[in-house]
Amino acid sequence: MKKILSIFLLLTLTCSVSCGKDESDTNNDIDFSKANTVQFNEWNQVILNDGMLRFNEGGNPSLLDFNTLEEMIFCNDPGCTHTTSSCIAMTLKSSHQLPVIYNGSAYYFSNIQNQVDKDGKRCVELKASIIRYDIENMQTSTVGTLDGYNVSSCDGSGSYLIDSEYYFFTNNGDPIYDEAGNVLSTNNSGQAKLYSVNLDTEKITDHGEIFNYEEYKKDPDKRNLRPYFIGKHLNFLYIRLDMGNGTIYSPELYIFDTETKKFTQHESVLSKSVVDGYLLYYTSDGKKTCIDKSNLNSDIRIYLENLDTGEVTEVPHPEYANMSIGGRRVWYDNCCYDIKTGKSADVPELSDYLSCNYLAEYDGTYIIFAFSDSGEEILKIPVKNIDKLFQ
Repeated sequence: MKKILSIFLLLTLTCSVSCGKDESDTNNDIDFSKANTVQFNEWNQVILNDGMLRFNEGGNPSLLDFNTLEEMIFCNDPGCTHTTSSCIAMTLKSSHQLPVIYNGSAYYFSNIQNQVDKDGKRCVELKASIIRYDIENMQTSTVGTLDGYNVSSCDGSGSYLIDSEYYFFTNNGDPIYDEAGNVLSTNNSGQAKLYSVNLDTEKITDHGEIFNYEEYKKDPDKRNLRPYFIGKHLNFLYIRLDMGNGTIYSPELYIFDTETKKFTQHESVLSKSVVDGYLLYYTSDGKKTCIDKSNLNSDIRIYLENLDTGEVTEVPHPEYANMSIGGRRVWYDNCCYDIKTGKSADVPELSDYLSCNYLAEYDGTYIIFAFSDSGEEILKIPVKNIDKLFQ
């Protein structure tokens, strides 16, 4: 395993602490030399072994230490005010993305989209760059570029680091033209392709189109469909198609085999996430059709599919709730559902909260985001406490 970001152990980070904690100038104690080489970058959070990168309540890219629950702005310049473009945290904040961490550097993307005149017509030029930020030297460099595409960031599409291979989506901006052939508008959707860059060799690989966008855009309801990573199992990456505004779930689900480099299509389900070898998905009125999340009803049903055996189990819930999987359990409201026993239980530590979101399992505890009317709080709940609920 590569030694990842161990330089953080030697540097003082200028800190901004959220979650009710005071500001601190202490060093971060996360051992990044043990950082996981598989990182799911959901654009709003990246889980590491001993902590996570996320946007804090102030909207700043920050580093949360799972051991102390202290949170610091992701910047290692002790004199930085976090207000200028020279600050790595402000660069990430302005593009609303988080990096992955590999071999002492942070990797992120930069998109350029310009309208130019060519041969008397207004055209659009797209360019995407993969940027490396050297933590120790606080210097940036360009790993590679893609002409004609932007990286699908800032909309939750996500990316995946698997060992040294970093997978991400691109789009061509879906340009709309007038009768004379001038570009009228572009957006963050369009022809979607899967790329990867090897962070050791800097080789960029085009894995091809995920779906036939030219056919999809003939249907106005599907014109804005975009790919979203929802998880990984074994050597398979799971990709859901969804509307860019996040209000519609699409039943399209694709699987990319990182060994054969081939796409296949899963039986269409309204998929939410893949964790711990399970696919969490929904049905509406008994049908696996699109769900408008702004008009949910009591006919929503939630299921878990074991991706190894194909066994499907319905998850009981009093009403529609945002759910997350982790630690072999499904978490929702202030409860959790135990996959092994098939039982649900109220979690005493969550009794004062409206909902929760599983983050990680760390040192015998579950790291949980808990939400109430007054805001969010990060909790550490002993795994043994939850185990006792199902004995």
